[in-house]
Amino acid sequence: MFDQLVERSDAVWIYSTGRFAEERRAFLCDLDERGYGFRTLRNINKFLLVIAERVNVRQRMPITERQIVEAARDWAAKTCSPSCTDESRETVTKRFIFVAKNWFRFLGKWREPGRNPQFKTELDSFLKGLRDERGYTDQTISTHEEALNLFFEWLGKQGVSLEEVTAEILAAYFVQNKARGWKKTTIKASGNSLRAFSATQPGAVGARQDWRRLYRVHASIRTPDSRQARVGNRSSV
Repeated sequence: MFDQLVERSDAVWIYSTGRFAEERRAFLCDLDERGYGFRTLRNINKFLLVIAERVNVRQRMPITERQIVEAARDWAAKTCSPSCTDESRETVTKRFIFVAKNWFRFLGKWREPGRNPQFKTELDSFLKGLRDERGYTDQTISTHEEALNLFFEWLGKQGVSLEEVTAEILAAYFVQNKARGWKKTTIKASGNSLRAFSATQPGAVGARQDWRRLYRVHASIRTPDSRQARVGNRSSV
């Protein structure tokens, strides 16, 4: 398999003798049988090697979310140049995590934790529509799923149903996460996922106009501290 995905003989040797070559080869063969394209396989092959260098897939205990995320961030920090934008760094980090989880799931080393049973029916229906009707890629679907899971988890803790979501509730969600360190690109991606979900839930979301205003809500989000700082700066001029 490796000799089909890389051209130079020295590169074939690196991939063939690298860490966990047997497990990497098995996963690539499975993807090939499932119809993955050549360019996609080449890209995944590269990621598998760097993942294998950072995570022990033969460890006794299941691989944890923390292991995957820490490995991804470590690799991105060492790989991305100083001029790399936050958005580019976040993109490659998410790609690392996506490939890693799928590989580990194939090996029986990773199982997505069950989350948000109160919204499971709506989420499953939305994701199925993306896959079967709109033909979205696995990575895009996974991105939407992760963003929605985070929101639904937060919503459940607030004791709020989908019908009760308002612009104020959405704003509170984004403000809290921005205060925790969310970057503008993360807020934008999360907002896009929420708007896409709301558009497929006729009757399930009460304040539909509030959901449609999501772009304006999450694009203009400021934390309370940042608003106070702006007011203070103006008053001191």
